[in-house]
Amino acid sequence: MPITQFSKPMFNDETLTEAQFRDAMNRFGVDIDQVAADMEAGLSAMNLNDLNSTSADSFFMALAQKTITVDTNKSYMPGHRITVARTSDPTKNMPSLVISYNPSTGQLVFLPLELNGAGTFSDWSISFGGAVPTMADNEIILVGNSGVGSTNTAIQRYTAVQKDTSGVWMSYTSSSTLGDKITIDKTGDYEVYRHGSMTTSGGHMGASLNTAGLTTTFVTRMNSNPDEFIIGFGTTSPTTPNSSSRTMRFNAGDVIRAHNHNSSPDSANGFTPIFSIKRLGFV
Repeated sequence: MPITQFSKPMFNDETLTEAQFRDAMNRFGVDIDQVAADMEAGLSAMNLNDLNSTSADSFFMALAQKTITVDTNKSYMPGHRITVARTSDPTKNMPSLVISYNPSTGQLVFLPLELNGAGTFSDWSISFGGAVPTMADNEIILVGNSGVGSTNTAIQRYTAVQKDTSGVWMSYTSSSTLGDKITIDKTGDYEVYRHGSMTTSGGHMGASLNTAGLTTTFVTRMNSNPDEFIIGFGTTSPTTPNSSSRTMRFNAGDVIRAHNHNSSPDSANGFTPIFSIKRLGFV
């Protein structure tokens, strides 16, 4: 809405009489009051306060669409970004996307995009989420062949960390006995990439999820435990390197390893072996 202009310009004259000065100041006071009223009306018309509400519904924090009851007559619209946070502990929150809202009943359907914390709670505060954040750069890149674990003989080891901007999202652990692993610390969508080649002709390699077959040849283990499979490839010749990648949703606590043909390290045969995991999401 428009803001009312001042009724008349102030005198620009150093020879104002006392009466003229009083008149000008009186008009200025009236105009300032009108501007304040116009600004208040404009802010009220934006209905920003109508994007805040609460809910006493009990539900578990998860990356799945949820339906709850919040305050009625709010201004949520499909596509709005909101933050659903526990009132007594806002560190437990879910940046989310509004799917639908019924202002008459207060039914709010939203899709959590990210989880900060875990648990089942019944004291929720819902607030406007603001602008779309920038893309994150959370990634771990491992390079070079350092053989396999002395105990976990099917698990690859790498010589160097080329990049580690993992932040709070994942952790890298290297062990001469157990091999290398990356642990997911926060649930989200990630890309897993591997490039290399087995020293054994006809050997297979890839990446496994939460596997217990740490001394079992990759293809044998994945055939008997397909739920552990992330990516995999193999060639009839050990001189030909390959690569593969996949985007998946991982949960906090998941462990990802570069899994080999048993006792066969990833030589990449002239190419640098690479194993990387990158989070796909927003800051």
